[in-house]
Amino acid sequence: MKKFIKLLTVAATLFAVGCQKYNDTPLKNRVGELENRVAALEELCKQMNTNISSLQTIVNALQEKDYITGVFPVTKDGETVGYTITFGKTQPITIYNGKDGKDGNSPTISVKQDSDGIYYWTLNGEWLLDGAGNKVKAEGRDGEDGKDGVTPRLRITDGYWEISYNGESWTRLGKATGEDGADGNTIFTSVTQDDNYVYFTLTDGSVITISKTKQHSDADAIEFADSNVKLICIVNWDTDKDGELSYEEAKAVTTIGNKFECSKIISFEEFQYFTGITSLNNSAFAECYSLAKIILPDGLKNIGEDAFYGCMNLSEISFPASVTTIRDEAFASCSTFTTVTVPETVTSIGNGVFSMCDNLTSFCGPYASDDGRCLIINDSLKAFAPKGITEYSIPEGVKSIAKYTFEECNKLTSITIPSSMEKIDGYAISNCENLRTIRFIGENPPTLEPYAISEYGMYGNDYTIYVPETAIDAYMNSDWSDEYKGRIASSLIPDDYIIRYTTSDNTKIKISLYNSADYFGANIIAHNYADGEGTIVFADKPTKISNRPFKDCNNLTSITIPDSVTSIGSSAFEGCSSITSITIPNSVTSIGSSAFLDCSSLTSITIPDSVTSIGSSAFEGCSSITSIIIPNSVTSIGDYAFLICSSLTSITIPDSITAIGSYTFCGCSSLTSITIPDSVTSIGNYAFYECSSLTSIYCKAQTPPSIYHNTFSYWSQCTLYVPTGCKDAYAAADEWQKAKEIIEMEF
Repeated sequence: MKKFIKLLTVAATLFAVGCQKYNDTPLKNRVGELENRVAALEELCKQMNTNISSLQTIVNALQEKDYITGVFPVTKDGETVGYTITFGKTQPITIYNGKDGKDGNSPTISVKQDSDGIYYWTLNGEWLLDGAGNKVKAEGRDGEDGKDGVTPRLRITDGYWEISYNGESWTRLGKATGEDGADGNTIFTSVTQDDNYVYFTLTDGSVITISKTKQHSDADAIEFADSNVKLICIVNWDTDKDGELSYEEAKAVTTIGNKFECSKIISFEEFQYFTGITSLNNSAFAECYSLAKIILPDGLKNIGEDAFYGCMNLSEISFPASVTTIRDEAFASCSTFTTVTVPETVTSIGNGVFSMCDNLTSFCGPYASDDGRCLIINDSLKAFAPKGITEYSIPEGVKSIAKYTFEECNKLTSITIPSSMEKIDGYAISNCENLRTIRFIGENPPTLEPYAISEYGMYGNDYTIYVPETAIDAYMNSDWSDEYKGRIASSLIPDDYIIRYTTSDNTKIKISLYNSADYFGANIIAHNYADGEGTIVFADKPTKISNRPFKDCNNLTSITIPDSVTSIGSSAFEGCSSITSITIPNSVTSIGSSAFLDCSSLTSITIPDSVTSIGSSAFEGCSSITSIIIPNSVTSIGDYAFLICSSLTSITIPDSITAIGSYTFCGCSSLTSITIPDSVTSIGNYAFYECSSLTSIYCKAQTPPSIYHNTFSYWSQCTLYVPTGCKDAYAAADEWQKAKEIIEMEF
């Protein structure tokens, strides 16, 4: 085209030189018209390429669920020739309206959605095909092979339209000018809008509709409950700049750094969708004083130091199973925590993780102590739940106390350190302003690191360290600082805090420390054995012995129960085959079923007059007991209570008993006589069966008690003694009449 213009110009010049008087005005006008025509075609080509690119942007906007934020007219000489369109996500585009012409030789480029749901380019109403005969996609991605859609380009070369869809090869379409010089329509015939949508009408009559507002049907957008959280997330991780954070965008985040530290956020339950985060930075949410709710994401492994320090309104936290490490003071000063569950997947817990959590009442999970007050991992006490506690005894078995464990436990007045303790870290017990008593139970002093017991904040500095009287020299000669040694005083533990025992093999008995409060009503804080005697020391007075704590302790030979115990429960000493004596204090009111079952070496036992009930099988199989006095306080004796006490020669049944149960004295083969009080009205099956040495039965009841045919055996050798005037009644009664002889007597 440009060559053609140059030729005309050169010819006109030569002609003008050769013919000075020739009128060249028509020729010049013709050349000018041609130049204007070329310029118009070039401008048309430019606008059409702009429209093609804009059309692809519109198609992509549909695909990406983008929305239009503005439509602005483009004017020329006071006439609207096109529009600039702005989007929520995409860069702005400009489109031009076509001109009405008679010829229409300009190619018509458009898009059309095929049956596969994908938009393809069309040329003059037909599919635009590439060199291999494939339709050319107008979308950015096809979702299958991942190939980008292409944007066709137009140009005018030597007066002809040419098209390319790869930017390298060009295909000639037709002449770029019509016979009358008029241009044809382009891609868009109109752009209209209403309150909600913008409508793009193409030359083929099809209409593309784009929303003018954010498409809330987009289910991928996270709905944040807290606007402050959303703002921080949008500013930092909204990669597509649509003003929302999608689940994919949240998942793509690998660190939040310290973007939330000291912020005013209240709720961040949507944090659970940030599953790409494996580690929380130190102080990630530190001093978020208003934060009340947060859900940690699955996949999180490490919680950094001070991560939630000072989140005083955060009342609970749930750890995903992926968490393995909680670092120093991660939740310190979370003062509204009440209960915390630490899962078994956590293998490392730092120092002071839950220090200064004043309202914490318990821990749950595999690392919680029996009473729930301590968090113990690898025998190290890592955290303490102080709410409502003034005196506390650390469980036996704990070997160390971590830094800041008892920091600012201001209600605590007394703490007892078990004999198992080996080391107390620096600042482990610090700033406890009311702490006055620290009692060490062990004979061997544990290592105290510098500032293990911090004086700062302990008003008056008048706390005292108590140690066993027998271990004062060991403590005074230890490597403790003079500050601590100067506070040492001897400590005599009251007897009612101790169970004492002896063993047959000069070794400590095996007794579980797990749930010791369930066994004894108080936690064990020390279990020592020296010089042939074992001592089980409690944090408080034990009130019971139950749930088989001494079951099958075959080396136990004697035991003294403190006066504070009120009940001896089921199977408490079952199977203690070497025990020979036991002292039951006057405080005991009940002896449970099987309490002394098969204590085959027990020769004597005194049942105090405080006992009101003896359970079934309580003394069954105690084959070495020779005599038992049952006090008048006992009102019930269970079945089998003295079954096969084969050495028992005499027994006194009190007037308080109204019934003797089945098998109660069955198999007491050494029993020679029995006295039945007048309060008894019935005797059960086999109650005295196989008492092969029984020769005398003294029954004080004027009315014969009801019995069974097998209540007694060996009637032929038994003399029955009954109240005066009652012989005939017994002689007429079933079973009683079988006695060898019935003799009346005064009782």
